[in-house]
Amino acid sequence: MAFELDTPTNAKLIDVIVLSDKDRAPDTNPGIGLDFVMTTGNDVLIMFDGALRGMLYTKNASSSKPEQGTLEGVQPVSDMPNLTEIGKKLGQFGWDLELTGYSLTCDQGLGGAKSNIGLDDCKLTNWRFKPKEGGSVEVKFRVESPDVSEKIHGKLALLKTREFPILLAAPEVVQADVEQA
Repeated sequence: MAFELDTPTNAKLIDVIVLSDKDRAPDTNPGIGLDFVMTTGNDVLIMFDGALRGMLYTKNASSSKPEQGTLEGVQPVSDMPNLTEIGKKLGQFGWDLELTGYSLTCDQGLGGAKSNIGLDDCKLTNWRFKPKEGGSVEVKFRVESPDVSEKIHGKLALLKTREFPILLAAPEVVQADVEQA
């Protein structure tokens, strides 16, 4: 399973970095690095490693705690809301993973897809996870994209420190048939 955000997910843009090679040709655009942070349900951890969520969360950490209450019409964040002892002691930790070929869509909230900012050929790196009691996890990551126009750089710089919906689409993997010799 690949990491994807196929429904609009609120994320805060915490930094905008200009990525420029020293030997870049004068007529090419620099790249951009976007650092995001979002808080989401701990089920997102399954996309990184099937055992990660079970290592950090449990259904009921101790028998003295009552089961997580529910409100009518409100879905619980997770079926595993309590931190394990590992989850309590670990705190924020890094995850060494690089994902390439992604497409990022940033919804500026101006109404409609025409106002969305789209970046292709993105690389996702610098993963950080911070497990939280209650079944949520804070996820930090960087999205890097090469050759971004001045106009897009400016729009993204204006979004720094703001929270807005994003989509991340994994690259399509096409498996070609191998000819039999």
